[in-house]
Parts: sequence; structure tokens; C-alpha cells
Amino acid sequence: MYDGVIIIDKNGMIKEANKAAMVLFEIEPNQLGKIKLSDYVHPDDRSDILPNRDIVASEGILSNFEAKVLTTSNKVKHLEVTSSAIYEDGEYGGSRDILRDITERKYLEQQRKLSEDKLRLIIDTALDAVVTMDAKGNITEWNKNAEIIFGYSLNEIKGKKLADYIIPEQYREAHANGMKHYFHTGEG
Repeated sequence: MYDGVIIIDKNGMIKEANKAAMVLFEIEPNQLGKIKLSDYVHPDDRSDILPNRDIVASEGILSNFEAKVLTTSNKVKHLEVTSSAIYEDGEYGGSRDILRDITERKYLEQQRKLSEDKLRLIIDTALDAVVTMDAKGNITEWNKNAEIIFGYSLNEIKGKKLADYIIPEQYREAHANGMKHYFHTGEG
């Protein structure tokens, strides 16, 4: 199984783990039953442990929450966790947690955000008006110089048809035909 699976008793001890979970936390089979999950939870997320455990105990499940852990070698891993309660004789006895490593996804999201921020900075500092639109002709970006030249703020114009605001009426049909041609052929 790709995802890690752990069994935690009501005191937070990791009683069982599949191979993926042991690789994720960098633990050995002989450590099971001797270590607490809280020892691996990142300090940023430690305050969520008890409230999350209470939700699992009372509602039976807590799905798709995110948490950070520290491995044995202090690597930070981002996890998506689904925790299901285990009841013994009607009492909460612990949980079965499925752990999906989303570290790479979080890294890529962070890189995308940095790239978007850099692009936004370039667009905002351009000396020319920069206007972008989607395949339907709706305005998606509009920098400060576009605001100055055309007189509309980004909040006023975003999502509106470009042709309705900056293409003179007598040229709108030719513009529409040119855009259709471009989207079909890739040629301007």
C-alpha cells in the first residue's frame, strides 16, 4: 500500500504500522508500542492533537485533515490524514489512521505561489498596460498601467469581456473572428 497506515491506542502510542508508515516516520518494527505519535508531530501542529483525537472519539472519524510531522532524522513531512475510531466494548480504544505524504504537493504549491507572485510583480511594474484574458475573452489580469490608460480598476473589470471595454465597437466582429482563428489554429 502506498499510504501509511498506523494503529494508535487511546494513549497515543503507535501500536501497529504498515511498511509505508514505518518508512514515512523512519521507524523500525521493534519500536512499535514504544513510541507516541505526538513525538513525531511537528511543533506547529501539536496543539491540534487532543482536539482531533476528541473529534475522532466522539464522531468516529476525522477525514482529510493536514498535519506536519518530523521524521526520526528531523525531516519535515506534510501529511493528509484520515483517522477512524476503534471502539472496544463500546469505549474509544484508539484510532486507525491513513497517512498520505503530500510533501511534494505542498512544495509544488509553494513554488507555484512564488512564481505567481513573481509574475504579478513583473506585470505590476511593467511600463506598458498588461491585459490578459482567458479563452472566452474574459479579462483575467489588468495591471496598474491598464487602470491608468483605460480608467477601470482590476476589481471593476476582472471577468468582463475584453472586447466590450477596450475594443472599439466597429472592430469587435473582426476581433472575435481573429480570436476564433487563433484558438483553432494557434496563429495570430
